[in-house]
Formats: sequence, C-alpha cells, structure tokens
Amino acid sequence: MKMLKKIFFIKKKKLLAYGGFIRFTIEYDGGVEDFRSLDLRISGNRINIYYVSEERMQPGRPYNVSIQLTEENFKRYGDNGRVDRDHMLMALTNIELMMIKAKYVRNQERVR
Repeated sequence: MKMLKKIFFIKKKKLLAYGGFIRFTIEYDGGVEDFRSLDLRISGNRINIYYVSEERMQPGRPYNVSIQLTEENFKRYGDNGRVDRDHMLMALTNIELMMIKAKYVRNQERVR
C-alpha cells in the first residue's frame, strides 16, 4: 500500500482516481509470439477486475501503457463479465492487490 500512496492520492484507504489514468512503460527482451493475457489486475472489496491491451508488443521496443480507470476498460476477473460503475468504485475504494504483467513471451530474457 505504501507504493500506491506514492502513485495515487489515497485518503482513508480510498483510491481517489476514478476516471484517472495508470501509466507505465515496459520493455522486454526475448522472442515474439502471440501471448495474450491480462495486463493489469486490480482487486479490492472482493471485486477482481482486469484490463487487456489490444496492442501487440515487440521485443526490445518500449511500450507505453495508459489505462483509464473507468468501467468500460475492464472486465471481471474469473467470469469475464462486464464491469459496472459500482464494481469499479468498490474495487478502487479498498485496493488490496494491483498487478502489472511482466512476462510477455515464454522465452523472455528480461523486462524493464
């Protein structure tokens, strides 16, 4: 939670970022393959949501990710269902887990 406080404004365990963006840059070294999986997962208040990018990464090239924190950009983790505004706000109110994908291919050498 300390790291999240550095990234977002958090007040009384609530992430005050609905509609804001999570931005990061990632680059990996290794092979090229079609390896689609979730790019970001957020869990809070027993609500698990995830985001999958439509873009394909290439090794050795920086990939700038910008994800707007709104319900239309996420799906429910587990059943791939639609996320409504209530789900989104509940997950952001008490974030217990935030994971960013770091493995893009099976034979990946490193990620930055």
